[in-house]
Amino acid sequence: MTTGERIRARRKERCLTLRQLGAMTSLSNGALSQHETGQHSPSLALLARIAAALGCTSASLLGDEPSAPGGYRVSLSPAAVERLEALRASGLWGVTPDDVATSLVLAALRREVTP
Repeated sequence: MTTGERIRARRKERCLTLRQLGAMTSLSNGALSQHETGQHSPSLALLARIAAALGCTSASLLGDEPSAPGGYRVSLSPAAVERLEALRASGLWGVTPDDVATSLVLAALRREVTP
């Protein structure tokens, strides 16, 4: 699946029209359609805007989302990733968002298994 196909699939999952997504990202219907059909590839900055509007990560639209243990796929909101990156950049915390996501999945699985 291409990046454009992932954008279109996510937009349809959220029941958004091209016009609605365009209003959320300041893009025209035509520009979004060209990105969805693969006629043009969005820049990373534009991809981040589209991902934020669709409630997912740029990595998920690129098909580069890491897998957590057990085959679960974890997605952090753009705001959560931004907060984690700021914390990591401050030198106060030496883990990546992937480490945090994996820990959250494992904790959730333990709660499901524990009586």
